[in-house]
Amino acid sequence: MSYFKRRDVLAQLVTAALALLAVSWLVGNVISNLERQNISTGFGFLSERAGFGINQTLINYNEDDTYFRVLLVGLSNTLLVSTLGIIFASLIGFSVGVARLSSNWLVSRIAMVYVEIFRNVPLLLQIMFWYFGVLRNLPSPRRATAIGDSIFLTNRGLILPWFEAGAGAWAYLPAIGLLIAAFFFLRRRALRSRLLTGARTPVWRIMAGLALLLVALLYVFVGFPFSADMPALKGFNFRGGLVVIPEFAALLLALGNRLQRQRGFTRRFRPVNLNNTPLRQTAYSES
Repeated sequence: MSYFKRRDVLAQLVTAALALLAVSWLVGNVISNLERQNISTGFGFLSERAGFGINQTLINYNEDDTYFRVLLVGLSNTLLVSTLGIIFASLIGFSVGVARLSSNWLVSRIAMVYVEIFRNVPLLLQIMFWYFGVLRNLPSPRRATAIGDSIFLTNRGLILPWFEAGAGAWAYLPAIGLLIAAFFFLRRRALRSRLLTGARTPVWRIMAGLALLLVALLYVFVGFPFSADMPALKGFNFRGGLVVIPEFAALLLALGNRLQRQRGFTRRFRPVNLNNTPLRQTAYSES
């Protein structure tokens, strides 16, 4: 080993030792300060009673549940808003990108203005705009904006029809997983068959038949344990259905618009050929 390599290794060892000493000093200092102020550490608090409520939960929760249950509620809500945010952002990004590429001058300029407005606006400011500027100014439940006879838009949220699952509904979850796995398997086999033989495999027809077969089998053995839960105005608020609270809606709208900060949706595509030859020159040469 040369002199320079030994020097580099020694410098890295000294740096790592100093970093470990700094971390150990910080940890010891924190522990001593916590002990001096009689503040307990660890995860024992997870088994204690939470004592507060949460507006929107995907799993059953009440004030008497533990902090561990609160952690599960927060995790499920985070997964929900992340999944819906990805879907919503993809739809907005694709729609605005296509509108930006439109040959219609008005549609293209509206998309450009939309992109330029939301591109440089921070996420927190967008959340405040949607919540305080839009959603909180919607009408009260008694003056709700009705979309049809079952969808209502109020300042307390978006009320949608929903369903209630009864006994035996759990049997439908493995069926859904089986359908998803079968779709990817058949799609892969269809692509391989098309590359080898050129024949097309009707994947969607096979999936439709498989779905009907599974639903029929489940209906025979466990029935259809689902019932409609329609919202209805009772007193000063709606009862029943699914309520998308304004806080959740504001966060979802802000996350969806955040995708517009990517510059890829605002660029115009230019036609090119595989030979990297200008289209005008190719046209002249063929003529």
